Amino acid sequence: MRLAQAWIVSRKDFAEFRANKQILLTLTLMPILMSVVMPLLLSLPLVLLPPGDGELPPDLNLGALQPLAPGTYSGQALVNRTIVGARVENSTVTGSFASDSTFSDVVVVHSLLVNVTVESGLVRDSVLENSTFGASVVLVDSYVLGADPERARLLEVFGALAVNIPLLFFVIMSVAVPTTLAAYSFVGEKTNRSLEPLLAAPLSDGELLLGKYLSAFVPTMVVLLASWATFTALADVLVMPRLGQPPLPNATWLLGVLVVMPLFSFLGISLNVLISTKVSDVRTAQQYGALIVMPLIFLFSLGGSGVFLLSPSTLLQIAGVLGVADLGVFLLTLKVFRREEILTKWK
Repeated sequence: MRLAQAWIVSRKDFAEFRANKQILLTLTLMPILMSVVMPLLLSLPLVLLPPGDGELPPDLNLGALQPLAPGTYSGQALVNRTIVGARVENSTVTGSFASDSTFSDVVVVHSLLVNVTVESGLVRDSVLENSTFGASVVLVDSYVLGADPERARLLEVFGALAVNIPLLFFVIMSVAVPTTLAAYSFVGEKTNRSLEPLLAAPLSDGELLLGKYLSAFVPTMVVLLASWATFTALADVLVMPRLGQPPLPNATWLLGVLVVMPLFSFLGISLNVLISTKVSDVRTAQQYGALIVMPLIFLFSLGGSGVFLLSPSTLLQIAGVLGVADLGVFLLTLKVFRREEILTKWK
């Protein structure tokens, strides 16, 4: 497969997109608008948050605990344990007492943490004493003693919003924005009366399809990455005076935007191009394309709603699944693509 030949197809489409104001508006308006509006919405709760009212810590009542030997634990469910001098990764900790330990990508529920460093994860209904945590840690209904409780209150308000909701928005946009471009790929050629020369060009099916993929993928990524950079800069400027540190980008955001978002976008584009090769009307292609990406958006929104933690390890797993799906849909499209059928049956 010759990438240079595929790029020729993409450049031709780029020229057509630039001449179409409706496509340019669809591509740029929502991402740019939300990259400015979202930081304002995220910073508003911090500005309006009243001073602490001396709330009481939750009654943990841990009960009998089983000791856990010092060491490294990954991918485990630790329930009713005493954790001392351990490193816990990609695990859940429930009803436990932990001290002098490090937690990374964990979900902590109804536990007492003393002198614990929480690098990333979710801490719910727990008490933290003399513990440290980064801006990527989400605190929910937790009580902090001895380590800047005011900052903890700010993180509790900002954390879930800053990680889940905006990241979910960018992933959704990566699928929704190129729908028009991808659905237009072959059906639009018919409208412009350039379908027959395109299909007769000395290109392999793979080069032709890849060119159509890139013509939707490249402008989408350029717009969304520029919007993400704008969002990150504005969020840091607005929030850093209250938090004392810039909250973004963190590892979750970098993986989400630089790895998961492109893979998600490529999958949505692949499905839309597949549809575009099977229908002969632009509006039909766009309608089917919008319907087919909804399950993808729903699955990822489970993380945004808190069903599972959007952590680096979770995003890497999602990225692996998306990579396999991208390759599978591309090979399927290549297998069912029929130039002769398009030329003879499309009227």
